[in-house]
Amino acid sequence: MTDLLTYWENKSLLWPKLGQVIRGLLGIPAASTSSERVFSTAGWTVDEHSTSLSGDSVDGLMFLRGLI
Repeated sequence: MTDLLTYWENKSLLWPKLGQVIRGLLGIPAASTSSERVFSTAGWTVDEHSTSLSGDSVDGLMFLRGLI
């Protein structure tokens, strides 16, 4: 991956806009663990014991959980 980053770092001087696009694409994580973690946390937050939580409460709890 270092070679690819170095290549596009050098080419971004020649093609600055394309370099920005490539940096954005190379910054995308290759795994889906962060999204899986969010769904797992949501499952723990909203279970059969906490079905009376409002959507705003669930959003707030999910936000706070993400800070940890």
